[in-house]
Amino acid sequence: MAHYAQINEDNVVVRVSVLQDIYELDDVGELDLNKAERRLQKIHGEDTRWKKTSYTSNWGGKFAKIGDTWNEELGKWIPARPYPSWSLNTDKLQWEPPIERPESSGNITFDWDETLQNWIREEQ
Repeated sequence: MAHYAQINEDNVVVRVSVLQDIYELDDVGELDLNKAERRLQKIHGEDTRWKKTSYTSNWGGKFAKIGDTWNEELGKWIPARPYPSWSLNTDKLQWEPPIERPESSGNITFDWDETLQNWIREEQ
């Protein structure tokens, strides 16, 4: 089974759909992503846009989830931004806080507080 993410006009994932592998193959058995996208448009509407995704991360670096963004320039899925103050590390394709998280130890952990722009200590 193949997986495709529907993206909106901002390239944000709004749905992930499963498609039988046969709809990805052309007449000689070669991969044809356009054919798969046309099939999904036939099912979900001609104005929908689709990009392939994969649990094995073979397509786009990670499996796309609702809220993730397709970055056309990188050809990668970017996880949803957890907080407005965090910035994207394009090498790791991960969002990073403006202040490094303190190390947790024992029953002490830290959660980000966007209002305070700092890590808040929590005991478990």
